[in-house]
Amino acid sequence: MEGKADGAEMYVGDANTIRKRRADSGRPNPPSTKDEIPDTRGNGGKPRRSFGRVLLVALFVFLLAACFDGVVLRRRKEFTAEPERREADATPIDFSKCGDPLPKIGASEATRRIEPLWLPTYPTSLPECYSAFLTELTGLPAAAKNYYRQSKSLRRCHVKNNQLNLDSVTCEVVHPIIPADRPHPSAQAAGFGKAVLVAIRNPLTAFPAFHQEKAVKYHGVQGQVSEDEWTAFRDEWMNKTLWKEWRGFVEEWRKMEPYHVAAYLPYESWSDVTKGTDLVEKFVEILKEEEFPVLVSDAGESAPSNLACLWRSQIRKPMAIDEEQHQTWYTPQYTSEQLKNMADDLEEFAQDIKLMRGTSNARPGDDQLISILAEYRDAVKSRSS
Repeated sequence: MEGKADGAEMYVGDANTIRKRRADSGRPNPPSTKDEIPDTRGNGGKPRRSFGRVLLVALFVFLLAACFDGVVLRRRKEFTAEPERREADATPIDFSKCGDPLPKIGASEATRRIEPLWLPTYPTSLPECYSAFLTELTGLPAAAKNYYRQSKSLRRCHVKNNQLNLDSVTCEVVHPIIPADRPHPSAQAAGFGKAVLVAIRNPLTAFPAFHQEKAVKYHGVQGQVSEDEWTAFRDEWMNKTLWKEWRGFVEEWRKMEPYHVAAYLPYESWSDVTKGTDLVEKFVEILKEEEFPVLVSDAGESAPSNLACLWRSQIRKPMAIDEEQHQTWYTPQYTSEQLKNMADDLEEFAQDIKLMRGTSNARPGDDQLISILAEYRDAVKSRSS
């Protein structure tokens, strides 16, 4: 038979045909335990596979793929460190049930001296409505103070000759961008709580916002700076100092002894209906742990909680008004190379912190910081695409 090896045709067919051909050729037949031997060739001479074997192979491939997906997902979670959120938790809040004014609870007077908490803030990373929010939350008229504002009766967020056990809650400072080295914050531990709240903002928006703020405060600019001015500032300072200052600011407070970061406060979270209310709840937990008065209860008889209502009235509404006023402003742009460098810098920063896990260099708040850096990186990548 053309195209086949000599004698190959005698091995094709059912058992009886094969035996007859072997007998005619003088070859002995092998012993058989079955009357029929199925034809195992077909489809052009390719071996057939039993259904069970195919099923077993498919199951193996499925398990291998699931294992691989699990590893990828686990590694992604290790990098982002984002807390899982159930669908039920993301149910929209019905703010129509919020009362006005909010019900308050009584707070006992502090029986010991409670020192303010450091609130290091990268410029423009704290909502302008923060001070009013903190006063409403704690009942203290000057709950939020600024380290650089001084008077005859006020110095470094402390009221001179104050006989009360409590006169402020947080002390805003932009060190090391504007250094507070006389003395350094680490040398002022006796006058501050050990928990630190760090306000940060995605450099993608923080850099142009910082430039805008300085133009208004120090140069009398009305409205938004021109695109040419922003572009000139960006190209001159992006590679020189902006990223180094941003990362240096975070690193300085992350590792500063004898303090610890109790929470990072991302600017972007304040105005988000889910992240904003979560942030306020976490913020309140920290204040309670430090024994500061909190006059707004964290749970009401009906949804939403009074804290969510406080967030809506004191944070979301003012920020929404501000956003509306700037609706016609242009969005400051970056070059493709600048966006790539920014995304790479954020990812490198997160990886550097990850490498410290399990070592003496690991610090409280690192998992949250890694998550924030991942979100910032993704936002930068999204802009570049």
